[in-house]
Amino acid sequence: MKAKKTMRVSPHANPAFDRDIAAVAGVLAEMEEEVAGQLLAVSAAFEEMNLSKAWAVRKHDAALNRQLETLEERTVAALARHQPVADDLRRIVGALKTGIEYERMGDYVKHFAKSVGKFVAHHESLEVFPLLSQMAALVREMFAEFRAAKNDGDLEKLSQVWLFDRRIDDACHAAVEDAFLNQRRGDGNAHSLVHAVSVAKNLERIGDKIKNLVEIHYRQETGVALDLEAD
Repeated sequence: MKAKKTMRVSPHANPAFDRDIAAVAGVLAEMEEEVAGQLLAVSAAFEEMNLSKAWAVRKHDAALNRQLETLEERTVAALARHQPVADDLRRIVGALKTGIEYERMGDYVKHFAKSVGKFVAHHESLEVFPLLSQMAALVREMFAEFRAAKNDGDLEKLSQVWLFDRRIDDACHAAVEDAFLNQRRGDGNAHSLVHAVSVAKNLERIGDKIKNLVEIHYRQETGVALDLEAD
């Protein structure tokens, strides 16, 4: 696939529609920033085994829920006012799908934070923790690359982000396998194993959500689905 810059949307014939789209985009930008901040915050809580930081991450998830409600209200209002079709409809529907993915990512971050709280409460220090930290770093990198590719309007870079998810899947498999092997050798107990596997699975699901974001944005920009399964 050759590198390709996306076409930037020219001003709409209806300025009111442009204003509504700008309002929707503003909420999405806030949600995107929120997700990036939460990914960083939960990683810090895990690295430091800091209960207060983990609790703050869990509590802060409500912000994403409120932002999604605002996004839903604005997209529904835009649909009702303008009854868009074709590219305009795809933009609005894609925006709503993007917001839903951001909110779901926040849920998985919250689950990660809950596991951090369990680790702290039970004074757990497992051999698998470095692998989980590496996995969390990969997820943050994947999301950062998605944001950069989207903002640069580069479809080739966006496709590479889609493929990045394979690294997250491989890291999840390695972490889960390591957790089970170490637990059999006496590292932690069944309780700690459950939460270690939960962290790996939640990070893997965040990677899936970023992959979904790539597909949504690609369709918004091109009108066709991204399919790299055969590559």
